[in-house]
Amino acid sequence: MPHPATERLAAGGLKLTRFHTTALCAPSRAALLTGRNHHSVGMGSVPDLATAAPGKYGALPLDDRRAERFLAELAGRPQLVTGHTQLLFGGMSRLSESSVIDVKNISHSVTADVIVPGPSASGVLIAQGGAFGGWTLYLRDGKPCYCYNLLGITRTYVRGTAGVPAGHRQVRVEFSYTDAHALGGPATLALYVDGEPAGTGQLERTTPLLFSYDETTDVGRDSGSAVSEDYDADGNEFPGVINWIQIETGKADNRHLIPPEDRWRVAMARQ
Repeated sequence: MPHPATERLAAGGLKLTRFHTTALCAPSRAALLTGRNHHSVGMGSVPDLATAAPGKYGALPLDDRRAERFLAELAGRPQLVTGHTQLLFGGMSRLSESSVIDVKNISHSVTADVIVPGPSASGVLIAQGGAFGGWTLYLRDGKPCYCYNLLGITRTYVRGTAGVPAGHRQVRVEFSYTDAHALGGPATLALYVDGEPAGTGQLERTTPLLFSYDETTDVGRDSGSAVSEDYDADGNEFPGVINWIQIETGKADNRHLIPPEDRWRVAMARQ
């Protein structure tokens, strides 16, 4: 069908021929203006049509950024936690990933100063993330354990060979990257109880960017979905006392290898 007026206007501008269209005008305009699917920007229907369908609000959001909000450099806000060490205490829970010192692509240690109630105590000392990525330090039948969950694909366990005696103890895991030029590269793991070696392990790959968008860090339990398959999502609380948890980062730091723009692109690709 000829459109002479429209063709005259297009001759002096751009012809956009490849974008998502719908059977409704407003959603098609939303896709054209944003470059995204009309549902993802809240324009699943025409603006003057009331609907109870989730996500169909009939209005463009004021700010439709998603993954970018998790990256302080791109979102334009200060980093909540900086430096090389952070202390957490018993009872702290639901801490977002940006409010805990970043342990990805950098060697680090996690030390738990605890009072163990008995020789067969079980429970989570600290956990970050959930079933689709993260790590956790815990006791199982009195023995120290560490689990690293790589994006829900593989779980690597280090389990101590001897139990943790009752009383005031320190349980520590040391996480050391072995390739100074690799993002999400290999690492070695070592468990200690009161400074004495308790177990070792290896990781072929590690998480390069984010453990989780919605899971959090918890001290004394693992809320949400469970990082490890050694315990359930409910009833995993540590029965003793957690005096403090210290996270310290070391010198082997590979985080500079990925600029903020690439981190954002990787995050968006997971949507």
